[in-house]
Amino acid sequence: MTARILAYHRICDDVAPQLSDWSVSPAVFRRQIWLLRKLGYRGVSVRALLDALDGGDTSQRLIAITFDDGYLDTITAALPVMEEAHFTATAYIVPDHIGGVSQWEHAAGRAPLAGWDDLSSLVEAGWEIGLHSRSHPPRFDRLAGDELDAELTGGRCEVEARLATQVDTFAYPHGRYSAVALRLLAAAGYRAAVTTEPGAVSISSDRRRLPRYEIKRRDTLVEFAMIFLAGFRLRRRATFIGRMPRRFRGAETHTHPAPPADAPSPSGSAHRKDAQRPDAASQ
Repeated sequence: MTARILAYHRICDDVAPQLSDWSVSPAVFRRQIWLLRKLGYRGVSVRALLDALDGGDTSQRLIAITFDDGYLDTITAALPVMEEAHFTATAYIVPDHIGGVSQWEHAAGRAPLAGWDDLSSLVEAGWEIGLHSRSHPPRFDRLAGDELDAELTGGRCEVEARLATQVDTFAYPHGRYSAVALRLLAAAGYRAAVTTEPGAVSISSDRRRLPRYEIKRRDTLVEFAMIFLAGFRLRRRATFIGRMPRRFRGAETHTHPAPPADAPSPSGSAHRKDAQRPDAASQ
């Protein structure tokens, strides 16, 4: 059995241009979830997907869905749609900022984060709560020693106590990680961690760096289907044109807003943002 993990951030319309690529409009999100259900998929948490893999369950078409950062719109916009579809997911939260705003983002794009009561509603709906580091540092992959340990485990006990749930999966901030972090992850008691590298998940996958497909605002419904059906993100025409010599470019070229300076980028991984080949498991 192989499966995929989808990664969302914000579900909203009112987002700063600098961060628009990391948001999906509620209307589009609803169509994406409808499509998954129409094609016989069941959205689950990372924990539930791992349970199915470990148990050898091949009877269901499972797809894990994750929401990074713990935004308030995960509860106000995503949760109702997920409940209608009878889907669950994993919310990766940042303990130091629960109930605050996303301080790690560009000032113009900072957004409200879910509070404790909001997160409790996710747990009650059957969602998994995972950690997205303690404070969401800009370069998690450069941390070591006490700093790294604090970001891996800080706030975890409080989250488990206040939400009465087990926190045993982790999402690397900005998709960045280091060899040291990989070694410490298991020692910290985590069952698995997710990246922003594309790929399929199977029983043989390295649990310390499970691949995910980031869902972008610019993804059409066809492109979205290509991602979860074939593990493939279509290369954008605008991207191809942008690489041509200027004298060959037409007047009708379009570009997408540039991501913020601290947006996910390559680190100890082979993370590719725009053009992805089909993963090996789907070939």
